[in-house]
Amino acid sequence: MKFAISDPDVTSRLIDLLLADPRTFVYCVDMRTERFVYASSGAQHVFGRSPEELCALDAPKASEFLSEFDGEEAEDATFGRAIRVRHKDGTVKWLQTKEVVLKTDSMGQVTQMLGVCQDVTAGRTIKRDHGLHKHLIRSLNRIVRSFSVLPAAEDITDSVNDGLRRLGPILGATRCHLCRFHGQELLPIRATMTHEYWAPGLAPLHEAFSHLPTNLFPSFFERINDRSAVFLGTGEQLPDSDSLLRKLLSQAGATNYLALPLVDGAKCWGYFGLVAEDEDSKVWDADVVELLRLVGQVFVNRISYADSVRERITAEMRWRRTADSSFDLILILDMNSRVIDVTSHIEELDVTRFLGEHVSVVTKGPSFRRLKNTISQVIAEEDFDGSPRDVEIEAIGPDGDIVWYRARVSLRVKAGKIEGVNLFATIIHEQKEAAQRVTELNREFEQASRLSILGQMATEIAHELNQPLQVIASYSEGLCMRLKTLGHEELADVTGQIVQASADAAQTVRSVREFVSNRRVVEVESVEISDIVSGTMALADSIIRENGVLVETNVPDDLPAVRVNPAQFNHVLLNLIVNGIEAAMERVSHEIQIRIDCLYHEAEKEVAITVSDNGPGVPPAKREAIFRRYVTTKRTGLGVGLASSRDVVQRYGGQLSLLEDNPDEPGARFRFTIPLAAECNAIDSQTPLV
Repeated sequence: MKFAISDPDVTSRLIDLLLADPRTFVYCVDMRTERFVYASSGAQHVFGRSPEELCALDAPKASEFLSEFDGEEAEDATFGRAIRVRHKDGTVKWLQTKEVVLKTDSMGQVTQMLGVCQDVTAGRTIKRDHGLHKHLIRSLNRIVRSFSVLPAAEDITDSVNDGLRRLGPILGATRCHLCRFHGQELLPIRATMTHEYWAPGLAPLHEAFSHLPTNLFPSFFERINDRSAVFLGTGEQLPDSDSLLRKLLSQAGATNYLALPLVDGAKCWGYFGLVAEDEDSKVWDADVVELLRLVGQVFVNRISYADSVRERITAEMRWRRTADSSFDLILILDMNSRVIDVTSHIEELDVTRFLGEHVSVVTKGPSFRRLKNTISQVIAEEDFDGSPRDVEIEAIGPDGDIVWYRARVSLRVKAGKIEGVNLFATIIHEQKEAAQRVTELNREFEQASRLSILGQMATEIAHELNQPLQVIASYSEGLCMRLKTLGHEELADVTGQIVQASADAAQTVRSVREFVSNRRVVEVESVEISDIVSGTMALADSIIRENGVLVETNVPDDLPAVRVNPAQFNHVLLNLIVNGIEAAMERVSHEIQIRIDCLYHEAEKEVAITVSDNGPGVPPAKREAIFRRYVTTKRTGLGVGLASSRDVVQRYGGQLSLLEDNPDEPGARFRFTIPLAAECNAIDSQTPLV
């Protein structure tokens, strides 16, 4: 087929492009028939068809190949754009194309277009994978900001769905959804799809996943409940026991399906599911999966927080309706606050014994003082028509127990004269406990949000630092070898130190990435207790010297060796030492002292290590709470160290505990044990180094 270009400028551009890259593919399209009238030999590489096939009368139209394009930019008579081309074997390639108008008709419509293309599939894929992490982080920031401006009790369903719609196209997912497990205390547990995104042209699936018993897909549920990510692709299928879920996913076109477990506190909340075509699921590497875990936890934390607030509001509304209709206890007091009449709906409460008694018999301590002040204010104001005053007090309740009441104080007036006050009281003990629990949940949610953002920042920083550190190491090694060749041994030694320092920095970056990913294999070895103590003292040397801490160690020479990961126990011991120093710094004005005692208990076949300080000790009310996450007695603490340390010790079969206070010695004493039979060769660790 002959083809000629009459415009010399077009001919010049065409020659320049062909000389610049021999892989360039040139084509000409008749815009009236949408068929190729000319194609160079590059068509075999790009379209999988010869020029003769493309230019035949029965060849597919050009629009069937050019299925998608990104942007369009005019430059004189030349248009540049990236187009998506489907190969005849089904694969997809991206071309960077320049097109010029060759012919137009009398109406000015383009009738013939010349295009010059280059295959940019590989570069575009690399750019896409590199930019995906940044897109996810930006999307996560936008999702968090959108949640932060919503009222606490507002229904956030639309906001979560918007977040899923934002993530779907970035991940190449045709569907994204959150599934929640209900009835954890009942069997069978039920799974329900609470939020869903589906691509245009698809139908929603939430009805199919409504109140679905998890015993119909036991293998899938077991893996999710074990906090394991589940990826189902062409190489892995669900077993026959999960045939129902397999059928549902098949109907949804889930060739590739990723499910990430989501937790709320100590229990599995549900999972975050994504469906994608085969080519798009390849971008779900380990870093992307960890970022998606973080996104899912942001959704769960905000949903749980909204649920808690709504439960509190519902409880308060229920209390108000009850209080308006009836009261649990009504006391009529004279001007001297003595009970002259009493009524109660509580069968277990003998109220007759209150008659003639002072109101202090009913309520004592701080509650009595609050009630007395409220009564005095109501009487002093003499507002006969004013609204009653409410006060929360602890008073005698059913079976003589002390419970919380909300008491409404109003004047008792006769003939314009104040004769006393009326107390209308309603039990709010459950609501009070619920409010305290909501306050605690709010505090935990805020702390978890900060840690989530910290993890996100650590991931991005570690990712950005890794490559320059590798470059520094490579150039330093080359320089070291060159200096040795030239006989500059002294300079070579200095350069070797740079190589070692960059290797140490790279290891630190890997540790940060492992901490955030929260999953790695922990190798163990036989190690002496003295080596653990000496290694920890080296780590703590700077804080010890900076604060002038006196450290005393008692490590017998005959202690047996243990099989552990030394780095983990270095950090457990370091955490206890630093906690003791920081606690003592807040209260102790004299010299800070730390003592480490190591003993072997032959009967239990375990080594016990005790860390003591001369600080203020642990308040009795927080002796058990300090081992829970996000609970701390320090002003600047995160409340993570002791909980993570206990997890590490328990994984080896040991125990970490706070010993009873010694009246003769101030401060706190923590002890952890290491069984000699401890074996932990390949832990899929859920607990990072402390």
